[in-house]
Amino acid sequence: MSAFGFPLDTFDLRSIVKSYLDRRGCVVPKFRNNMPRKELTVSFIKRHPELSVRFASNIKRKRAQIADDTVTEYFTHLGPEPK
Repeated sequence: MSAFGFPLDTFDLRSIVKSYLDRRGCVVPKFRNNMPRKELTVSFIKRHPELSVRFASNIKRKRAQIADDTVTEYFTHLGPEPK
């Protein structure tokens, strides 16, 4: 996501883990509703120093413009929607 200019925050990471577990049909008893707690994301970031937490900031409208090709490439990269 960050390669396309959309940084993930800790809630996004937790949601990705929950979605993955739900799609696989796995249930982790430690997680409430299969959603990991904030502490998991903090420890995950600590174990992977190549990752960092950054805050998104407001930018000028001109800089925020993206080409149609970039949007198309982004959705192509995501792949087909799961059934």
